[in-house]
Amino acid sequence: MGPPNQTTSLQRLHHVEKEIQTTLREEIKSACEYRPFEKCDYSARISNEICCKKLEYIIEQLDCMQQNLEQSSNGS
Repeated sequence: MGPPNQTTSLQRLHHVEKEIQTTLREEIKSACEYRPFEKCDYSARISNEICCKKLEYIIEQLDCMQQNLEQSSNGS
């Protein structure tokens, strides 16, 4: 493990990353839940689905960041 200051910084970064992931997962879950669209056309539904895909991609990227952080923490 690195010096205490570096360890504390890594722990804070990990905590912040976890909070972001949790928030994004909740947002994705909420956005992807089925809700009947009232007086809405096809393009709005497609737009919503595209937003969900973008959020899922962000979560994948954050998961990769977390894995890299854990690997670098274990390697220190």
